[in-house]
Amino acid sequence: MLGLAELITVFSLRHWYVTVGFWGIVATASVYFAVGYLN
Repeated sequence: MLGLAELITVFSLRHWYVTVGFWGIVATASVYFAVGYLN
C-alpha cells in the first residue's frame, strides 16, 4: 500500500503536465489578483 506522499509523487511524475498546468493557473491567478489589487 502506497502512502499518500508516494502516491502524489508517482502521480506528479506520470502526469507532470497536470502539475505544471495547475501551478501555471495558480501563478496566473496570483498575478491577476495582484494587478487587480494594486489597481
